[in-house]
Amino acid sequence: MSNYLLTPSRENLQRQPSPRFVILGGSFNPVHIGHVALAEALGRMPGVAQVLAIPAAQNPLKGGRVLLPPGVRLEMVQRSLAALSNVAVLDVELRRGPPSYTLDTVFELQSLLPRATFDIALGWDAYCDFAKWHSAARILEWAGLIVVPRPGLGSGQAASAVECLPADWRDRLIESGAGEWQDLAGRSVLRLVPLRIADVSATRIWAEERWDLVPEPARALLLRHLGRDKI
Repeated sequence: MSNYLLTPSRENLQRQPSPRFVILGGSFNPVHIGHVALAEALGRMPGVAQVLAIPAAQNPLKGGRVLLPPGVRLEMVQRSLAALSNVAVLDVELRRGPPSYTLDTVFELQSLLPRATFDIALGWDAYCDFAKWHSAARILEWAGLIVVPRPGLGSGQAASAVECLPADWRDRLIESGAGEWQDLAGRSVLRLVPLRIADVSATRIWAEERWDLVPEPARALLLRHLGRDKI
């Protein structure tokens, strides 16, 4: 397995003036249909060169959680997203080992593709914890955030969006309309992008044994690992 599973090739991407990538990180424990729908929707956004799905070795904010083996999670994600031409799966965080710090990942990707720009895709609940992330303020110097709000985004939720940012960023942004905030240089730092994505969680899958919510290409691998023949 190559260290970087980028398609199209790195050489083709580097010929673009400033390719834009969206980082879709997470434990993928297990990958589910919501992840696939989100990756597909992000890949269709205007200007996106590619979505980079990156399984984490260990989320530092969830250090006590037991995860499926890294190789199993990586292969499940690869199988589930293989049909999406605008999505690549990278093993950069699994190779680094725990804990998985997003800033390190952004720096590694930036060194690989120095002319590229990066956004990080987050669900609303994960975004509400963003200020707790390791070096959260520095992450925003290098990457913007694409946040998928809960269904039925209301004005109150949109208005409070900047409150989830590190304190030193809250007064540095200008709301440009349509759920977007930019820095003084006009760079998009935060965007709320309502997407119709199935409300699925790994917690529900484990608690209710809803293996049917795991994409079919990955389901057999998961059940085999769990010692089960079928749902």
